[in-house]
Amino acid sequence: MGPISITWLFFGVGCLAIYCMYLGMWWAVALLLPLKSIIDAADGEMARFLDKPSYVGRYLDSNLDLVLNVGLFGMLWYLSSHSGLLVFFSWLSWQLQGTFYNYYYVIRRSQFSGDTTSQSNESTCPTPYPYERAWMLRFLHRLYLLFYGWQDRFARVVDPGAPLVILPKWFMTLLSVFGLGFQLLLFGVLLFMFPSVYILFYVLIISNVFLVVLLILRFLYA
Repeated sequence: MGPISITWLFFGVGCLAIYCMYLGMWWAVALLLPLKSIIDAADGEMARFLDKPSYVGRYLDSNLDLVLNVGLFGMLWYLSSHSGLLVFFSWLSWQLQGTFYNYYYVIRRSQFSGDTTSQSNESTCPTPYPYERAWMLRFLHRLYLLFYGWQDRFARVVDPGAPLVILPKWFMTLLSVFGLGFQLLLFGVLLFMFPSVYILFYVLIISNVFLVVLLILRFLYA
């Protein structure tokens, strides 16, 4: 399997987790979501191992993640009596929290490893590698801008100076709770152990307050 095949594999596992939510198999969801995250990390690692970075894979990965996130919260709304507006704002908070994590992570990775496959500003479509299809890259990039462009702009507006500083390790460690892998792990565990309202409470209240605290620490000390 190549990196792109692994990307589609994690999407399939994520879809299976959503179907297990529909069936009420909470234990399976709690197992499949972390598995999805492990496979999600494997496609990028394989691309680096083969020395074949891919912009197509980068945008495909992000776009499929958003589809799965919509599916998770959509199924959460379908199975519960929660207000659609409440679930929507929970999903929106989930997305923006992940966007801030990715924004800072991409900056730090670029500073220390020189990886430029992802950028803090993705508004311009990159030049495809020789082994990539240009039309596919353009299509996925446009989808990415539709899905994530407004989120990336929001992060840049909130902290435009982040690319000009070295982000400390303690800050990145605290920020890692907003990485999609940890978010999905916690989603599955909370769904398995508690009523679904706890997920909405965590995403809307606890996570947003913690993110604001981290941003304040970033401006004061980082």
